[in-house]
Amino acid sequence: MIRFLIALLMLSVSATAGSISISQAVDKSTVAYEDSVQFEIRLQWQGPQSAYLFDKPLSPTILGLKVRGFSSSIASAGTGPEEITTKTYRYTLIPGSPGVGRIQPVSIEYLITEEMTVNVAEPLPVPVSGGFPIWLVIVIVVVVAAGAGAFIWHRSRNREVVEPVKSPKETLLEDLASLKQDAGTDLKNFQTGLCRILPAYLQAVYRFDPNDLEREALTERLIAGGLVPDKAEKVAGWLSRARIDKFRPVSASPGETIRLESEIRNMFESM
Repeated sequence: MIRFLIALLMLSVSATAGSISISQAVDKSTVAYEDSVQFEIRLQWQGPQSAYLFDKPLSPTILGLKVRGFSSSIASAGTGPEEITTKTYRYTLIPGSPGVGRIQPVSIEYLITEEMTVNVAEPLPVPVSGGFPIWLVIVIVVVVAAGAGAFIWHRSRNREVVEPVKSPKETLLEDLASLKQDAGTDLKNFQTGLCRILPAYLQAVYRFDPNDLEREALTERLIAGGLVPDKAEKVAGWLSRARIDKFRPVSASPGETIRLESEIRNMFESM
């Protein structure tokens, strides 16, 4: 199969150790349902490996495809002012359903990729063998049914394992990920969901209902509850803006939803 290399993005920004760029690629634009796709994100900067540290794993949102394998590597070439460092993230993706598979933008610090698409072909028809004995089919069905019944009975007798209770922070981060996927690039839908999940977190942690408080009053209550002032102001600002965006027409630049979700996630992960 002809392999396609699609590199859609090259961003560079200034930093203290030199310039850093990001690029992305898939090895084919059309894939058979039974095949796989190689997706790669590459970061490159001038300077040593320690110039930029990326300690959090990437979590790309991928629709219509599934991640079967992942690896990352980092390498440097040259020395001194000529040293170039390259960090590469590689994903092996397999089709989840025929149609168009979408790899949504990925936010890495202040860099952001663009959406990529892969066309997934229809699955091949399963060949039907002509002389398969009917009695063997009946035996297989009976054996499978008996095994499934025994498994269900055994599992029902041992269902005393208590599910671990999630902390408010874990619940918030999971809800943020789901909201990001559901809203896509629609900032208004994202802000509407944020009006639900952020107050739920604050109520669980600080034991008061933030929905009746304006921005300044909410900031004061959070500081009184033990949150440092700069983070309290950020939380109150996010919620106040979400309340406004929920009830007005909202136009946003590309990637605004991704950047906002990443900013909120980074702060709560550090708490």
